[in-house]
Amino acid sequence: MLGNFRAIMRYNPSEAYALAIGHFADRLRGGGPILQEWPRQDRVLSRDELEEAPSFRPTRASLRTLFDALAAVSAIGLAAGRWLFGIEAENLPLAFLWLALVGLALLALFTVVQVLAQSERAGNVLVNAVTLPLAMLGGSFFPFEAMPDWMASLGRLTPNGWALLRLRAVMDGALEPGVLAVSMAGAAALALVLGWIVSRRLRGWAA
Repeated sequence: MLGNFRAIMRYNPSEAYALAIGHFADRLRGGGPILQEWPRQDRVLSRDELEEAPSFRPTRASLRTLFDALAAVSAIGLAAGRWLFGIEAENLPLAFLWLALVGLALLALFTVVQVLAQSERAGNVLVNAVTLPLAMLGGSFFPFEAMPDWMASLGRLTPNGWALLRLRAVMDGALEPGVLAVSMAGAAALALVLGWIVSRRLRGWAA
């Protein structure tokens, strides 16, 4: 495959999507139609069959890189909110630490879903199926105040919705130290447990 196809796959890991967008771009440039039909009889390869593909398996080093990137984005976001929009935080380091811990836990959660799926495609579908509802309900797209009461109540129970409420409390200085300590310990413990599950799965592939 050429570099453009891989670039599209980094945005959306669906082969059908990448082929459709690439073909659409070719047709805009005057290219011809697809010569063969989609191979509907081909089945999805299993995890064991894909085991030899080095580009498929995540590594602990790559997960650490993702966490470092997440921490950097959290720091930039908090700084931008303070300097560009005047969003004040009673304790900026604690807010950053909370974002880093929760981000790690959510990253580990999605990685567990990915690595426990039966195939790469199934993992992508499951992660997308989990991410979008959580983002919609958990305050990532719309604030809870703009949602109907039933939706806001449900959204506050989602992992990211709960984390967002804790972040607001940390930034407002309204969260008691004991509650904050328990929340951070819970987020760290969840990240460790999920990370252990991912690590065991990775070691199983490497065996």
